Amino acid sequence: MTTPSGHTEAIAASRVIGTSVYNTEGKSIGSIEDV
Repeated sequence: MTTPSGHTEAIAASRVIGTSVYNTEGKSIGSIEDV
């Protein structure tokens, strides 16, 4: 989502750390450990 000025809104690192990451085939390739 973008702001009225066209910038992308920031997401807090605490919301993504620990999130699983998948490749384009849907295979788990790990998780986010640090941002």
